[in-house]
Amino acid sequence: MKAEITFSQLWNNPSVRKFFFRQQSERTLQKLRERAADFQQALETIETYAEQNGYALDDIEEMFFSFGDNTLEALAAELEIELKEN
Repeated sequence: MKAEITFSQLWNNPSVRKFFFRQQSERTLQKLRERAADFQQALETIETYAEQNGYALDDIEEMFFSFGDNTLEALAAELEIELKEN
């Protein structure tokens, strides 16, 4: 059985998000929420990025996990998400 979920739905349901996202990944996503110029647009951008690259939710979660060790700026650049200035 397969179920589909959008990234916006994942964001809006913390229990589902915690099921799929490890703590470090979720912290990176929270940082993105705080820094994104338009977070709703960022969620849509992540969804589009995943579709265009054939990424499953696990792949996107892994990006948030691995970029957590680097910088939010690098993740935003990869996803083409505009950040607010610090």
